[in-house]
Amino acid sequence: MLTTLARSLVPTAVLVAMLSAPASAQIDPFADMEADFRVTNSDLKIIEEVEGELLSATSGEPSREWTNPDNGHSGTIRLLRTFSKQGFNCRELRYDLRIESKFWTFDIPLCQVENGDWKIAF
Repeated sequence: MLTTLARSLVPTAVLVAMLSAPASAQIDPFADMEADFRVTNSDLKIIEEVEGELLSATSGEPSREWTNPDNGHSGTIRLLRTFSKQGFNCRELRYDLRIESKFWTFDIPLCQVENGDWKIAF
């Protein structure tokens, strides 16, 4: 089963990628992304399940595909590498998302801490 922390990885990655809303006088390089990036709660639930399968796998295919039959959104979560950081077991995952007609990619390094949770490790 996924931990609460693991369930929050994708929303956290989205927030990191989108950053906070800039002042109106500033140019917003993420304006198109904010307008077009419409991941739904049902998308996140599916992504969380697939992510959990990949993080808990000890062997087998290093990627998992997902599709939301309600809206056609889909993607792939792929294991890019396994590594150690400060004594922790770590993995870097690539999230390729197809949302409506747009494509998004996020590479997120994660490390498993003592209690078994996976935390983003930048």
